[in-house]
Amino acid sequence: MKKLFLQLCFMVTASVAAAADMSNSMELSRLYIIGDATPYQWNIGETPEMDRIAEGVFRWSGKLEGGREFKFLNARDFHKHIFGTSCRQSVSAGSTYALTYVADWALDGSRDFKFVPSETADYTIYVDLNTMMMSVRELEEPVRLPATLYATGSALGGSTVALPLFGNAEYKATFQLTPGNIILQDTPEATAETTFYTPLFDGVDITFGTACSSSLTKSVSSCQRQGWSVSIPGTYTIYGIIEDANVYARRFRQYKELYLVGGCCPLGWNYWTAPQSIRFSPSATSPEEMVWEGTLKTNWGENREEPNKFKILTAQDWGSVSFHPYTADETIIGESGYRSTGGPDVKWTIPQSGYYRITLNTAKETLRGQLVSAVGYGIGEPSVTGIPDAARNEKFKIRVSSSSIVVTADSSAADVVVTSVDGALVCKGRVDHSQPFTSRRLTHGVYLVTVSTQCKRVLL
Repeated sequence: MKKLFLQLCFMVTASVAAAADMSNSMELSRLYIIGDATPYQWNIGETPEMDRIAEGVFRWSGKLEGGREFKFLNARDFHKHIFGTSCRQSVSAGSTYALTYVADWALDGSRDFKFVPSETADYTIYVDLNTMMMSVRELEEPVRLPATLYATGSALGGSTVALPLFGNAEYKATFQLTPGNIILQDTPEATAETTFYTPLFDGVDITFGTACSSSLTKSVSSCQRQGWSVSIPGTYTIYGIIEDANVYARRFRQYKELYLVGGCCPLGWNYWTAPQSIRFSPSATSPEEMVWEGTLKTNWGENREEPNKFKILTAQDWGSVSFHPYTADETIIGESGYRSTGGPDVKWTIPQSGYYRITLNTAKETLRGQLVSAVGYGIGEPSVTGIPDAARNEKFKIRVSSSSIVVTADSSAADVVVTSVDGALVCKGRVDHSQPFTSRRLTHGVYLVTVSTQCKRVLL
C-alpha cells in the first residue's frame, strides 16, 4: 500500500512538473540565440544565455555567418520560438526588425521564419520582448553614461537640468512633466560636441505601466534627439543606471503597502505572520510620505541573521521591488536617499536599541530616521490594540472596534485627542463614565490617542 502511495505521489509530481513546462507564456527573464549562423550551431546545450540588461531586454555580441540562419529560443528547449515575419528574412547592421512569438513543440518549418545575415561579420544584437523588436548593429562597446548627465526637452518646458548622482550607482531626479519629450545629453547646451543618449528603440513612452526601462544608444547627431515621450502630465522620476547603461522612468504613484524586515525588527525577516505590525502607514500631512513607528533592537535574545540591519519591501514577497541604501550599513539616523532600482542587497543599520520613527518620501525617494526614545515600548508583543501603552492609565481604557477607536472611563471625565504619528489632528471629543468616546471610521495606520495627560499608540 505504501509503495502504491509513493507511486501515485510521483505521478502527481511529474504531472505538475510537466504542466509547468508546458506553459505557453513568454519568459522575460531569459533568451537564447541559436542557428547555424551562430558559433553554437543548433546545439541548445552549448548556447549561453543572452545578456539581460533590463526586464525583457537582451543583448548578444558575436560573429554571424552570412547566408546561414538564426532565431531565438525562450528556454533551453525547442518549444518557445522567437523569429522573423517572413521566410529567410535578410538582416543587416543598422536596422530594426519585428519579431514573432510561437509556443509549439512541433513547429512546422513553413512557419519557422528564421533570420539570415546579409554578410559574415561581428554584430551586436538587441532583443526587446516588451515591444517584440530586434535591433541589429555593428559590433559595439556597451554605452557608458557620462560624468555629468543633463535632461532637457519640451516636457521640461525647454529648460535643462543636471541629474544628481547617487552613490556612484545612478543619476536620479524627480520632475513635474508636461506632454512632450525628454532628452538626455552630456552638456548643459547642445553643441557640435554634445553626445545624446536615446532609447535603443523608437517610440518609448514613459507614461504607461508601473515603470519603463530603456536600453541606451548614443549619438552626436542632432537629428536623433527625439528622446523619450511623455503623454500625460504629472510627477515623474528619471533614473540613469550606470552599471546597466539604461534609463528607467516611473510616473509617481504612492505605494499602497511597505513593510519593514530585518534582524533588528520585531518579527525579524518574517513578513507573513503579522504584517500589520511591520507595515508603514500613510502620512496624514503629506500624500508622498509613509511612516512606521516601533521598537527596533540590536539583540532580541535569539540568534538572528544580520541582527542590527533592515530593508523595506513593497509587497509581502521577496520578488517585488525592495528599497535599500546606496551604501552598505548606512545608519538610519538622519535623512538620506534610498535605491528602488535593484543593485546589491545592502541594508540600513540601527546604532542602538530603542523606539524609532521612520518616514519615507516615496516621490523624492528619501528615508528619514529618528530615534524617539532609547527605551522600547514592546512593539510586536500582544495587546488589545495591537500596540501597548507608552504610559498606562487604568481610569481610561482604549480599544479598537470596527475601524474606530473607542475610549471608556470608569468615573472620570476627560478630553480625547486622536492624532497621526506625525502630529496631525485626526479627531477629538470627550469621554465620561456614561458616554464613551468613539472616533469616526479610520484608515489603516498608527494613531496617538491622548486622554487627559496620558498617551497611547494604537494600531488599526
